[in-house]
Amino acid sequence: DTEISQEEKKLQREIKKLFGKVQNEQLQPSDKQRTALPEWKTEQEQTRGKYAEFLSEIKHENPELFSLVSVAPLTLGEVQNLLDTDTTLLEYFVFSDRIAIWIVDESNYKITIQLIPFDNLEDKIAAFREKIQCLSPDYGKEAEELYNILIVPAKQYIKTKRICIVPHRVLHNVPFQALIDANSTEEAAEDKNRFLIEEYDISYAPSASILKFVLDNRKDAVGNILAFANPDLGDEDLNLPYAEDEVKHIKESYPETDLYINKKATEEKVKLLSGNYSII
Repeated sequence: DTEISQEEKKLQREIKKLFGKVQNEQLQPSDKQRTALPEWKTEQEQTRGKYAEFLSEIKHENPELFSLVSVAPLTLGEVQNLLDTDTTLLEYFVFSDRIAIWIVDESNYKITIQLIPFDNLEDKIAAFREKIQCLSPDYGKEAEELYNILIVPAKQYIKTKRICIVPHRVLHNVPFQALIDANSTEEAAEDKNRFLIEEYDISYAPSASILKFVLDNRKDAVGNILAFANPDLGDEDLNLPYAEDEVKHIKESYPETDLYINKKATEEKVKLLSGNYSII
């Protein structure tokens, strides 16, 4: 199985490399595209064919392993059929000098391109995460910059309340829900400096190919909730900032929530009560 896994990863890397080369070249004006593009496309299809043959052999010899390594890619139509009327898919692809964003809902799709060098993007994300982790009060600068880069190009095409985000490469490190909109007009002043999570219900998927599994497992919060925050560890410096506020806000939204905070948040309580709640 180890040998099979290594071969599968090798083929996936080859496919990913060729896909990036082809996509990056196709984004260039036609008169500036390299003459090697048709050859790359052919090589890409040949490698995909090898991968399909590889999966076919696994399916025949080891069906259980096949179920773990194979997720069939979805067509645009299949993705749209999976989306409900109130969900838009945002899928990102990061190149060396730009970001492609696919915006897909149940009946429409758009592609936008945002020019930004990869190193510049990576630096902004690293600075944003560091400021959040250090509770720095000036995190808003990077939050607004990343909002302008990642959300603004797609926003005019989002007509739904829910968005499902499919990150790529360094974007997996972005807490999208914490991005800030500072672009409101006077007519929409109440929307100024809102977090993205205040604008949309947000979910994530590792790729569009497994979107069906994400949506199948998504369900509205129902039933009773058990919530714990900052158990007494003998040192207040070990408390998680804002955790108590967070669980109190949960109770505001879901009144059947039972809260256990500080000295009441014990391991014994978790073991004793957890089986009686649908959400913990």
